[in-house]
Amino acid sequence: FSREDMALATSLCQQAALHLENSRLFQSSRQRAIQLQALTDVSATITAKLQPAELLDSLLDDLAAIVQYDTGTLWVRDENEMIVVAARGFADQEQRVGLTVAIEDSQLLAEMIHTAQPIHVPNTLLDLRFPKFGDQLPSSWLGLPLAVGGKVLGVIALERQEIGFFNPETVQIATTFASQAAVSLENARLYQESLSRTQELSERTQRLAMLNRLSQEFSQTLDPMQIIHLTIEEVLQVTSASGLMIVLFDEARHPLLFAEHPQREAQYPLRIADVPLFHRLRESLGTYFTENLAQEEELHALTEIFKARQMHSLLILPLATAETLHGVALIYSHTSERIAAEKVELARTVINQAAVALQNARLYAETRSLTEDLEKRVQERTVQLASEHQRTQILLRIATELTASLDLEHVLNQVLPVLNELVDAEQISVMVMRSDSRKLYHLASLGYAPSPPIGGRVSPFNIGDGLAGWVIKFRQPALIADVREDPRWIQLPDQPCEHRSAIAVPMMVGEEALGALLFYHRQPNHFTSEQLDLITAAANQMAIAVNNAELYRLIRDQAEDLGVMLRNQQIETSRTRAIIEAVADGVLVTDATGKITLFNASAERILNLTRKEVIGKNLDQFSGLFGRAATMWTQTIQNWSQQPTSYSAEEVYSEQIELDNGKVVAVNLAPVMWRNEFLGTVSVFRDITHQVEVDRLKSEFVATVSHELRTPMTSIKGYVEILLMGAAGALSEQQTRFLEIIRSNTERLAALVNDLLDISRIEAGKVDLSLQPLNVVDLAKQSLKVIGERAAREGKPMQFDLITEGQIPFVQGDSERVTQILDNLLENAYLYSDAGRNVQVFIHPQDNVVQIDVVDQGVGIPPALQERVFERFYRGENPHVLTTFGTGLGLSIVKKIVEMHGGKIWVQSRGIEGEGCTFSFTLPVFAGGSVPLEVDGESSWQKS
Repeated sequence: FSREDMALATSLCQQAALHLENSRLFQSSRQRAIQLQALTDVSATITAKLQPAELLDSLLDDLAAIVQYDTGTLWVRDENEMIVVAARGFADQEQRVGLTVAIEDSQLLAEMIHTAQPIHVPNTLLDLRFPKFGDQLPSSWLGLPLAVGGKVLGVIALERQEIGFFNPETVQIATTFASQAAVSLENARLYQESLSRTQELSERTQRLAMLNRLSQEFSQTLDPMQIIHLTIEEVLQVTSASGLMIVLFDEARHPLLFAEHPQREAQYPLRIADVPLFHRLRESLGTYFTENLAQEEELHALTEIFKARQMHSLLILPLATAETLHGVALIYSHTSERIAAEKVELARTVINQAAVALQNARLYAETRSLTEDLEKRVQERTVQLASEHQRTQILLRIATELTASLDLEHVLNQVLPVLNELVDAEQISVMVMRSDSRKLYHLASLGYAPSPPIGGRVSPFNIGDGLAGWVIKFRQPALIADVREDPRWIQLPDQPCEHRSAIAVPMMVGEEALGALLFYHRQPNHFTSEQLDLITAAANQMAIAVNNAELYRLIRDQAEDLGVMLRNQQIETSRTRAIIEAVADGVLVTDATGKITLFNASAERILNLTRKEVIGKNLDQFSGLFGRAATMWTQTIQNWSQQPTSYSAEEVYSEQIELDNGKVVAVNLAPVMWRNEFLGTVSVFRDITHQVEVDRLKSEFVATVSHELRTPMTSIKGYVEILLMGAAGALSEQQTRFLEIIRSNTERLAALVNDLLDISRIEAGKVDLSLQPLNVVDLAKQSLKVIGERAAREGKPMQFDLITEGQIPFVQGDSERVTQILDNLLENAYLYSDAGRNVQVFIHPQDNVVQIDVVDQGVGIPPALQERVFERFYRGENPHVLTTFGTGLGLSIVKKIVEMHGGKIWVQSRGIEGEGCTFSFTLPVFAGGSVPLEVDGESSWQKS
């Protein structure tokens, strides 16, 4: 074949393929049109069905007109379960209807319930959600949720014995059908529910109309018998019972048959037996029903009445209001037929309304009787009120006079004549107590006896003596018909007694008696108990006036004293303010909330702020002016303000901060306390810029000198070692000893230079840490090994132990510097402990840090000197320390390195030689996560 033949054949094949594709698309479009038409027809059919059962039974058949399937199952959701309501294509499809499956037991059903989306499985054998049973054939499976508004009502499950049968178009059409079916199901349910509610509303409307009519009839009468007859008529109409009896209880709770229908007695009410059932109903206020009265022992005493009326079944409803049972309604029938529950409920409603109406009728009768009695009492009370009104007016005048002035004598002289209008006494006396005397004071009087002078007169009676003393002591009033016959009366020998009857009442303020008010008359039995009550009320008002006058005098004296104290305080405040303004240090004071209340001139100069910008504002507003270095200072003030329990009265905070303008300021902060109450803080600023610069220059000088010393020291040490090696000829014993002394001192001087360089570089900020996760246990082992080998080399036997607790996490630190810390602490423990002693290193985790303790049995450090051990060049005064080589810089360097790591270091010791001391420091746990280290509980090296 030629190329032209191949081109022609290829063109013909492409044309054929295009025609085949067009034919396939045409067939597909026609099939989809048929499906859509079928879907439209089916949707119209199921939409017209409003019976849920009919709709559920036809859904699978309607779906078959749209989607081909071999088997189909319709599930309906019932809370957490799915129930099969229809099945098609199964040999046992009748037995499948009614099967129940929990939603959580089926992964497919649970997924569709949760997502409300269809599930298409092209091959059930390849899907793990389908259980495998024996030689199961592959099939296509399609699950369609019946969802309305996100709520799944049921599921349609279709299966076809052909892999990949359900294509996307089929799934889409089936999903549309499922949505239409779900809407139809919901509409049918709502339609049925509306029919049920319509019927219920109709019945309820009829009941309400009846109850409304009955309520109107009850409200139009207050005749108990008419109410009872209306009740009987309505209840019989509602229940269609054979008869009805109304039994009411009298005041003694005896039952009385008031009325019945049909009427069988010649006269009502009729007393009947008080059966046990009535007692039980009084407690429960419930209903009672029996189908056979002959079997009820609780009603045995009423058997004759029941037989006369041919009663077989009985319903008893209580006539009760609130918690009180007024009677019962006995509804009976000649047969054992039970009354419907809705009729019983309606009858009970009628009975309850009747009970309320009967209660209203009874209350109306009682109200009429009470009204008649009340009218009589009102007439009597009117006369009493007129008298009491007069007395009240007098008491009001007394109260007005008592409050008109604080001049006690003047007030009493104005009040006594008004008070006498109540009792018509011939003599009135006022006796009071004074804190500076044991005698009673005669303060004022009215009548035939001589009046006391202004300010009062001391009486001859002690507090507690005589009639006045008795009422003051026992705080009780006294009504005396004749004082001559009363043992409480004391007759003075030099004063003739004209008094016969008397009233004595205490003047009380709260529980405290201030004095006594005495009324006398020359006729016996002149005063009455009513007058005693009035005088008691007046005496209480007079006591208040006496107390107010005394308080006024006391306040006036105290005001004068406070004025003097206030002026002295103002003078002292002015002096204090002048002192604060005169000091060279800046002073800043905040209150308990962090608000700035004082800012002196030196603080203005140091912080470059004016008082107008600062006073009255919160310290947090100025944190940016102080730079990042002041964060701890401001945070401490804020913590003290927000958490008063986080401070102590002895707590003092010191910090060195660098301001944004380059100044270096030392800040001392202390809380202001008064009786364990936090009142604020005081911050003192000192400009130390010059001192810091001098210290920096000094450190640079020391570093420069130390660096320059290293070169000659290295040369001296090298030449000494060459001489000791015999390079310059043989040495005598004395020359060798001299050269070893030179080498030893050169090494000591080199160590001093190295320490000086370290401390200078650290203080100058030229030391950078290479932080990384460290196994501190391994570092401790290495340091212990080094110090152990040194002890063996120098012939000083000691025991070195490493003890760990729990799992030790990685710490964040510089390996070289942490090793330097351990080496320095172990070297001190070695140098200052005698041979044969123990040195222990304890490592244990604690919160977010790891704590390392170095414990020795050396000379110890007295408590008074422990604060100085971390100072530069300080070595203490112990002879053992002084005879041991050291620069006094090791612990200072260690402290700096620990703090650079973000840890803390401290020492504990009782200062007793042999007990030694414990140096402890902490290192932060590695921030990348806590990695526990598998270490032994205890490791040790012993060199002897």
